[in-house]
Amino acid sequence: MQSPTPKRAKPTSWMLILAAICILRACSVFCGFPSWPEGRSLQSRIPQRVRRAPQKKVVRAKKLVGQDAGTVAKQKALTAEINQCTSVSKLLQVVEGSDLKIHELNGICLSDFITIIGRWRHTIEGFLNDSQTFGQIIDRSCKYLRSGNIEPRHVSTALWAIAAARNEAPELQALLPSTIGALDCKVVNGMDAQSSVQSLWAIATLHTYTEGVRPILQVNRVCDLLVPRIIEVQYCMDGQDLSDALWSIARLPSLVSLRDELLPEILSRCVDDFAGDGMTEILDNLVALPQLDGKLVAYISLVYLERAEDLSEDFQDHERFASYIDELCGLAKLKLADHPFVDATARLPWKLSLLADWQLCALIRSYQQLDPTRRLADFQGKLQREVTRRKLTQRCQSKPTWLRRMGVTFPLKW
Repeated sequence: MQSPTPKRAKPTSWMLILAAICILRACSVFCGFPSWPEGRSLQSRIPQRVRRAPQKKVVRAKKLVGQDAGTVAKQKALTAEINQCTSVSKLLQVVEGSDLKIHELNGICLSDFITIIGRWRHTIEGFLNDSQTFGQIIDRSCKYLRSGNIEPRHVSTALWAIAAARNEAPELQALLPSTIGALDCKVVNGMDAQSSVQSLWAIATLHTYTEGVRPILQVNRVCDLLVPRIIEVQYCMDGQDLSDALWSIARLPSLVSLRDELLPEILSRCVDDFAGDGMTEILDNLVALPQLDGKLVAYISLVYLERAEDLSEDFQDHERFASYIDELCGLAKLKLADHPFVDATARLPWKLSLLADWQLCALIRSYQQLDPTRRLADFQGKLQREVTRRKLTQRCQSKPTWLRRMGVTFPLKW
């Protein structure tokens, strides 16, 4: 049996196709349309995405000034030495002994130099302006900040150092006009969570404690730039960032952008991640807010009720209950008296003899505010007997500043 032969196209169909092509070409010429280019297919008539020809990468101008291989290597070596310094005097010696000239220092060298001054500000002896090298670096840094080609983190670290060393190194405030001027949309939008909050903290700190620089800070303009960026990167913030943001908002209560836009977002983050790190600082800064969100208060109470119940199952971890005492002090300052966690904490198997003096004092002070009506008289009585046994009639030496901040004085009053 033979297989069927495939059907062939009828000759008339080919004739019709050829006739149609001829008619179309004739019409295109008659109507003034361009003729079909020879050697082009139908696909070639479809608009195609044009791939940009590969171009040589443009090197930033700041890397072209004296940036041969030897200079770059020296800059990296100097940066490593700067970051190993543990005093400002050592820092100046390192820079003065470098083979690099001041104008050859790049942005990283300048930023790290300023950061080390802020970090080791307590080691400053005399006046920084007495050092010629310091003055030259400040001038070079101002030019770099005004260059328009600057790394966002260099702006935030400069602000942080100026604010942190406001008392020990007021000479750094010469950088402030150039640093504030560098804060534009491009720089702020390039900041990460830490850098943006760090900048806000620096502005709030300088505005609060250094009255003479307030006209330079441009607080309204800078905060209007920072707030949208902080909200955008809020889910990358850790406990320290949340704490710093709350502290800043409390110090600048009149700014609408902070109060109405940023504060609700930060409080929401506190609710979401309340059991994270840095909760002692967060609680301390919540106290400074003009008004505390009711939802947040309820959530705080629930979280610490669960924490107290969790601690009752494993109360041998010294670090955990030491941290818990710190947080109780913050809860006391929030005036969360008679909440369920207060009773649950009192029921914990406390081994008072193992507590340091400052921990015992902090626990006492907390319960004087958390249990003002002395409903838990038995627990407060145990605390009183331990104080009497230790004869705590002098100020504790372990954390005197911390205790003064809590309002603890001796002899303890009951």
